[in-house]
Amino acid sequence: MKHLFAFLLAGLICATASIYSQQLPSPEQRFGFRIGSDYRLLNWEEIVGYFREMDHASGRLTLVEMGLTTLNRPMVMAIISSAENLRNLEQQQAWQAQLARPYELSPQRAESLLQSTKSVLLLTMNIHSNEIAASQESVELAYELISNESPVYQRIRDEVILLMIPSLNPDGQDMITKWYQRTVGTPYEGSRMPYKYHFYADHDNNRDWFFFNLQESRLTAKTLYREWFPEIVMDQHQMGSRAARFFLPPYADPVNPNVPPLIMSQVNLVGKEIVSRMQEQGFKGLVTGTIFNAFFEGTMSKTPLWHNRIGILTEAASVRYASPVYFPRTSLRGMGPDLPDYRQQTNFLDPWPGGWWRLRDIIDYQKAAAMALLEYAAANRVRIKSNFYRMNKRAIEVHPDDHPQAYWLPRDQRDPSNVLELLKRLQIAGVQVYQPGKMIR
Repeated sequence: MKHLFAFLLAGLICATASIYSQQLPSPEQRFGFRIGSDYRLLNWEEIVGYFREMDHASGRLTLVEMGLTTLNRPMVMAIISSAENLRNLEQQQAWQAQLARPYELSPQRAESLLQSTKSVLLLTMNIHSNEIAASQESVELAYELISNESPVYQRIRDEVILLMIPSLNPDGQDMITKWYQRTVGTPYEGSRMPYKYHFYADHDNNRDWFFFNLQESRLTAKTLYREWFPEIVMDQHQMGSRAARFFLPPYADPVNPNVPPLIMSQVNLVGKEIVSRMQEQGFKGLVTGTIFNAFFEGTMSKTPLWHNRIGILTEAASVRYASPVYFPRTSLRGMGPDLPDYRQQTNFLDPWPGGWWRLRDIIDYQKAAAMALLEYAAANRVRIKSNFYRMNKRAIEVHPDDHPQAYWLPRDQRDPSNVLELLKRLQIAGVQVYQPGKMIR
C-alpha cells in the first residue's frame, strides 16, 4: 500500500508540473516574439510582470521583492528549485548559514548537513545596463528551468537552489530599453544613451562591492552575506565586439595572494568545465585567461572570492543593444597580451570565423554557460559544499601565525560618526560586530 501511495503521489507531482507548464505561456507566447529577436527588447516592467506570472503559476519559482532601487523601482530575485525544496526553503537557508558560519558546528553535524543541504548558486545579470542581453535571457532561462521535464532539468531542480537576479540595475535596464525603442529605425539606432544609466555611479556601479554606497549593491549584499550565503556566484556581462565571442575563467594574472588557493583552483576548474561543455555544443570563440583578472576585489563576481565563494565572470561580445552587427573575418582582433592575435592558441581553441552577431547569439552563449554551471553544481554538490565548509572552518580557527582574528575599536574616537558608519558598512558585508559580551545586530 505504501508503494502504491508513493506511486500515486509521484504521478500527481508530474501531472501538477504538466498543468503548470500548460497554464503558463512561454516568453515567446507572452510577448509575441522570440527573446533576443533583432530590434526587440523587454523593459523592466515587462520582465517583472512575467516573473510574477511564473511565481503565480509554478511551485518551482518564488519571486522575492528585495526592495526598491535608487529610483524606486522594484528589485526582484527569483528563487528556482524543486517544489519540495521550495517548501523547505527556510530549513535549507538555516542549514546553509550554519555551513557558512560554522562557529558551533561539530564535524558530525557538518557531515550531516553536507549530505542534506542543496547547492546554492547566485546568478546576477545586467549590472551594466547597456549590456542588455542577460536581462532578456532571464525570462527564458527561468521558464525553461521550471517547465522542462528532462532528467537534466529535474536533477538541477532537485540538487540546486538557484537565486536569479534578472538585473542588478533595474533603473538603467528600463532607461536603456526605452532609449533603444525610441531610436530604433532612426539614424541614432544603437547609439549611446546621453545620460547615466545608474543615477549616481553609471558604469562604476560594479566597483561598489566593498563600499556599499548604492542601494542595489546593499540589497544584493543581504543575499550574499547575511541571508543565503551562496557558495557559487556567476555574474553575466558583455564586452567589446571585435575579439573573442565569450570570456570565462581562468582569470588573467596576477593572482591576489589574499584569496585562498583552493578557491582559485575551483574557479579555474569550473571555468574550464563550462568551456568544455560549451565546446561540446558547438560554441566557438571561447577565450580564457586574458584581460579580466581577479586581483581587484570591488566587483560583483570577484568580491565573493574573499568570502570563500566561487566567483565566475562571463563576458560576451556585444551588439548595438538589439541591432545585429556584421564582422568580416579580417575585422576580428586579438584580446590583450594573452591573446595578441586572432588565432588559435591554448586559451582560444576554436576561433569564431566571423559573420553576423546578434543579441540572440549572446543569449545563447549566456544560457549555455549558466546551464553548464547549474549542471556542474548539481553533479558535484557535496564536493563544492565540503570545500565551502572547510574554508569557512579554517577562517575562524585560531593559529599562532594567522592574521588578527578581530579588530578592537576603542570607544574614545575623534569622530564617532565615521567609526559608526565604518561598522555599518562592515555589517553589510557580513562582518560580525560586538560590544563586550554581545553581538550588535
